[in-house]
Amino acid sequence: MLLALLLAVPVALIWPLELADKYPAAFQLWWSEHALGPLNGFGHVTMFHDFGYYSVTSLWYARPAWPLVSWTLYRNRRYDQPVLQLPLMFFAVILILLTFSDRQSPEYAMPLLLPLSVLAAVELDQLRRGAAAFLNWFGLMTFGFFGLLIWAGWAAMNFGWLKHSWLAGRVISAHITCRMFRCWRPCVRW
Repeated sequence: MLLALLLAVPVALIWPLELADKYPAAFQLWWSEHALGPLNGFGHVTMFHDFGYYSVTSLWYARPAWPLVSWTLYRNRRYDQPVLQLPLMFFAVILILLTFSDRQSPEYAMPLLLPLSVLAAVELDQLRRGAAAFLNWFGLMTFGFFGLLIWAGWAAMNFGWLKHSWLAGRVISAHITCRMFRCWRPCVRW
């Protein structure tokens, strides 16, 4: 791993060093505004917005994955397997970048879900039959319910069921829907 780092750092520094040599003003702009991608550059480094903001946010975002991630890390206490090293390193790098960023928003914590999902999937095959059946049932019921809810909402908006229903006056007002989607006209053709 150290050999890979020793080889990767000089190769990664070729472009910034050439940019600094040929176009110092462009390099300064890139370094201070764009070096960290959507998280701005190193000119805006502020450490620890609210202490642990992204750690707490990732706890809420990844709530379904944390038990499985904990189970995976408990079962594989030796972290010398590549299937564990890569997601853990990816999670740590993203968390460090978010910590150094001056932006504080829940949407920037979304990339933390990918390594946690990979870690959660490692030990799914080793779960007991009851736990695996519960996860399967919960996933089917949750996504099935929300799928039916979205489909029913689409059908109600297209066929005009909301105008005459009891639910329209209580939960979804027809004039709010029309105000939100001014240019949209329901149209279903057979």
